[in-house]
Amino acid sequence: MRTSKTISVSLPASVLKDVEWLAPLEDLTRDQLIVLAIKRFLKPHLEIRKQVKKSAAMPGKTYGPFDTAEEMIASLRKEVAKLRVKKKTSTPRITKAISESAGNFKTGRYEP
Repeated sequence: MRTSKTISVSLPASVLKDVEWLAPLEDLTRDQLIVLAIKRFLKPHLEIRKQVKKSAAMPGKTYGPFDTAEEMIASLRKEVAKLRVKKKTSTPRITKAISESAGNFKTGRYEP
């Protein structure tokens, strides 16, 4: 059984000239050089895809998938509303720290 499939690709003359020049220098055929170039181009994109799939498998870390932009916008609005409620109910730590240290507060000016 064949593991590859034949396709036809049109290359600009300058690119073909570069391929024909480089292939023998790398001890490769034109086909091998082109396949290697495509694999090198695809590798970072495939890594990103793998990371996205891995993140999607972690519950609570991602949202979706969404069928429409409206579904995504509704989900984002729901999450923002949750954050606003959480923000209103929690005491800001900075305000608490300032109020607790107000008795020892110095302005930096001379204070007798």
